[in-house]
Amino acid sequence: MAPDELKLECLLYYAQAWHLALHDVPLFDDPIVAADHGPGLESGLAFQRLQTTLSPMNWEHFDKVIRRYANFNPDALARRVRSEPPGSWRANEHSSNRG
Repeated sequence: MAPDELKLECLLYYAQAWHLALHDVPLFDDPIVAADHGPGLESGLAFQRLQTTLSPMNWEHFDKVIRRYANFNPDALARRVRSEPPGSWRANEHSSNRG
């Protein structure tokens, strides 16, 4: 996986997690799936779709997440995700499909 793609998927994972924690609703509908490198989106074109579907308020939320994790390089960010409580990101697989 390309470094930029890895970082984007980790940022989308954190954006979804933060949004669920703060608002109890998903930021986007694309399922999050567990992969060997860390969390990812089921759709390979998820970000392109998000660009046209997120509201300005949701973009503001995503921007906050980007700013929070901007200093992490892709590998460090992926390690951070994988080091969270055992299996937490795997346990939340498909968390955006709750409902």
